[in-house]
Amino acid sequence: MVIKFTESEKHKGLFSYLDIDPIHERRTKMEFEEINPNVWKPEAEEDSVDGVFIAQRENVGPNDSTTYYLEKDNKQMMIWGSTIIDSRMEFAKIGDHIRITYKGIKKNSKNQDTKIFKVERAKVDEGIPA
Repeated sequence: MVIKFTESEKHKGLFSYLDIDPIHERRTKMEFEEINPNVWKPEAEEDSVDGVFIAQRENVGPNDSTTYYLEKDNKQMMIWGSTIIDSRMEFAKIGDHIRITYKGIKKNSKNQDTKIFKVERAKVDEGIPA
């Protein structure tokens, strides 16, 4: 369907950009998918998640936590920060390929249970073009 405006309608502020059939057709046939990242919840030691680091948000939720977003195979994954994850992700850059592995629970210096994570960044071979 192509919408055509008369000259008088165009002068009244109605623009003719919809007259362009390919653009209009593309707009009417566009499909959408919900943007809803999965939340990574490791359950067993050595559970891991990896992907391209695409975003981070700070001061999220009642504890002012940081969340990190990884993307792999056009799917997004949200990872809640922790003391360990936050301290390691300080050195990551948007676009880095990151892997986070859950290593289990250990007691900290205050004898509290603490979840331990290993955060890794893929090595970049300078000789291989991106």
